[in-house]
Amino acid sequence: MMPTLLSDIAGNNTYVWELVILVLILIAIFAASFLSDEPDDLEASGGDAESEDEPDEVPVVETEEAPEKDVDLVHASGLSKLSNTRSDKDLGLVFESTPDVVDDLTKISGVGKVLQEKLNDFGIYRFEQIAAWDEAVIAEFSKRLSFKGRVERENWVSQAEKLAEEVRGS
Repeated sequence: MMPTLLSDIAGNNTYVWELVILVLILIAIFAASFLSDEPDDLEASGGDAESEDEPDEVPVVETEEAPEKDVDLVHASGLSKLSNTRSDKDLGLVFESTPDVVDDLTKISGVGKVLQEKLNDFGIYRFEQIAAWDEAVIAEFSKRLSFKGRVERENWVSQAEKLAEEVRGS
């Protein structure tokens, strides 16, 4: 006669039951990782957190009107006057080549080495650039970096404002 239940096979063997429980826990953890709303930070492994099943549009959260000081920060820093910068309609102020002075963008919580390299590829090297991002630029970077909502969720703009003031003493 063939055993039909696990209890018929395992009987009172506690080691088998412990193994069954361990396997069930691992399955639950694995399944939970797929149900998480937060994207995993795959930067440490050099991976990309792109997801095919997420919508292309970023939900817009109603907030107060952004103050004009962001744009003033870029002008006050003199970035807009440098010869190797240009104003991109989608990406804001970008460098066309690596500037003489670059900031360590990894000081922004949520930006690792891999993400910093991607930002540099887009011409973003300085805190003042990120501090000047408006909703349209944030939406464009969220789309291009495949991190929908991450810029807002991790408050990159306000972090960049504070870091720019610390670094430049503005």
